[in-house]
Amino acid sequence: MNIKIIKYLNNSFGINIVFFKVQKNELKNIPYFLTEAYNYYKVKFLNQDLIFIEKKSEEKYTAAQFKSHINIIRKNLEKPVVLILKDIESYNRLRLIKQQINFIIADKQIYLPFLQIDLNDISNAKT
Repeated sequence: MNIKIIKYLNNSFGINIVFFKVQKNELKNIPYFLTEAYNYYKVKFLNQDLIFIEKKSEEKYTAAQFKSHINIIRKNLEKPVVLILKDIESYNRLRLIKQQINFIIADKQIYLPFLQIDLNDISNAKT
């Protein structure tokens, strides 16, 4: 897991969040292209069991593609899924929000609508 994400979450919520890599055998019902596209982590966050997925490559996906991937993963692992991104253009971030996709971008935004969380780092905003 990206160390910036861990620090960002720990600093944002003041709690120690622990990540565990999902084992390959737990991904057996996930299509191969998705097991190869993301790193998978189990997370206990605010008393919720979650799956965090982090893109392995620089390949760009649309919000609709992310939503499709997340729906497949959520149905197979039966837990809410949170997309971890290094960075994304602001117009694509808005598309993720419109699609109600859970995501975290280190030092920028935590958007978890199923938990009613939307935190932005306004110190990074240009004035």
